[in-house]
Amino acid sequence: MYNDKATETNKSLLYVQKQWYDSIVIPYVNQCVYTTYSTPFFFSVTNQYLESNNRVMVIGQETSGFCSRDEFSEIEEQNRSRIYFQKQLFGIGSDAYNRSPFWRFIRRLQSMGWITCWNNVDSIMRIVNDKTKPLKLEMEKVFLKPFGAAYITLLNYQINIVKPRVVLFLTGPNYARTMEMALGLDKDCLNSYLPIKGMVADITDVCHTLKSDGVCVLWAYHPNYINFCGKTAWDRLFVKLDDLLSKISLMGSGTINQT
Repeated sequence: MYNDKATETNKSLLYVQKQWYDSIVIPYVNQCVYTTYSTPFFFSVTNQYLESNNRVMVIGQETSGFCSRDEFSEIEEQNRSRIYFQKQLFGIGSDAYNRSPFWRFIRRLQSMGWITCWNNVDSIMRIVNDKTKPLKLEMEKVFLKPFGAAYITLLNYQINIVKPRVVLFLTGPNYARTMEMALGLDKDCLNSYLPIKGMVADITDVCHTLKSDGVCVLWAYHPNYINFCGKTAWDRLFVKLDDLLSKISLMGSGTINQT
């Protein structure tokens, strides 16, 4: 169950996510006669996350497997992601236990004392032959554009609401442009920040607004990719990640210079 603080936080998340869906997604989707899209991914946070000082927003690539339904409610979609997350991290609920590299990564991060919430850089997907497929760039340009009174992107609204200490992207190199758009950054500004094979890049310096708010932004390749980097890749990655997170914990905020 949520306490009052979590309830209010998730209501705020639901509000901006619904505003994004109604003002950005629906008008575009209604024009796309020949393309079907999935239901949206509306994320939420847990009591454990809100009560921790070591908050990490883990951002994956997209929500694979979310189907398209003619009728759904936004609160049901938010509850759906929450229930799935609770099963993967705490074993609560009847959803299937996911042993994928992505969820193994999050569980290992959680075991290090960093409390996570789960988000995705793309909150909606295409449906092709009844299966979810990544968005095309022209679609992302629409879905990731700024909106609302603050005229910022959905991801920036979400970060402002849940206030993580660290934002950690787990995305492949082909998602650099997607990340730039989701964060409201200049095109190609992440080209010089690509993570070294199997390692972690600190991209806080280019995320000026988040940096000024004391949020560190890290980027590691998707765990599926790490699996192909050799038997020791996971251990090497987590040694580096543990070092970065320990420095962040000690200094409070700001960019961590890599050596």
